[in-house]
Amino acid sequence: AAEQDTFSRLFVNNAEEGDAGVYVCRTDTEQAALELILQLPLRIEDAPSPQETRVGSDYKIRCHVTSPTTPTFTWYYRGDVIDVDATPRYSLAADGLMITSVMTSDAGPYTCEAVNPDTGDSAFKDIVFNVIDDSTTQELDNTPSSLQSNTSPTLTSILTSGRTVSVPNVTSTAGGEQSGNTGGDNTSLVVGGALAGVVVLVAAIV
Repeated sequence: AAEQDTFSRLFVNNAEEGDAGVYVCRTDTEQAALELILQLPLRIEDAPSPQETRVGSDYKIRCHVTSPTTPTFTWYYRGDVIDVDATPRYSLAADGLMITSVMTSDAGPYTCEAVNPDTGDSAFKDIVFNVIDDSTTQELDNTPSSLQSNTSPTLTSILTSGRTVSVPNVTSTAGGEQSGNTGGDNTSLVVGGALAGVVVLVAAIV
C-alpha cells in the first residue's frame, strides 16, 4: 500500500509572549518538533501624563517601551524634533528623556516616538511636562501688603493634571473682594500596538 502523508495542526488563538517555544507532535512511531517564534509589537508601557518637577532639579521624562529589538527614539517639543546632540542639558535614556537643571522654559507638551528598526513598527505618546517655580511664590510672600494692594494682577499659567489654570496674584479692592479665573484644557493621546490573530503550527509526519 502506498504511504500517505499525515498532517496535524495546532491553532494558537490570540497568541501571547508566553506561547513562544518548542512544540512536539508525536505519533506511535514518529515525532516532529516545531519552534514558535513570536514577533511582538512595540508598545509604550509607562509614559504618564502629566509629569512634573521643580526648577533646578534633574528630571527624566518617562517613556518606557517594550520591543522585540532595541527601538530608536525621537523626542518632540511643541511639535518640533529635539536635537539632543545640540542641547547639552538633554540626553536620551533607555526609558525616557533626561533633562538637567530644569528651567521654566522646559515646561510644555512633549512627544515620545519609538520605532522598531527591524519591522518599522512604531508608537508614540504625548506627555505634558509641568515645571514648578517656587521662587515666584516666595517673592509674593515677601512683598509688603501695601505694595501688593497697589500691584495689578499678573496671570501665571500652571499646568496641573492635564488642565491649564490661570491664577492671578490676589488683589484686594476697596470692598475687600478678590478676583480670579480658570480656563483651558490640555489633552494627551496614547497610540500603541496590539498583538492579535491566529498562529498555526503544522507538523508533517511521513
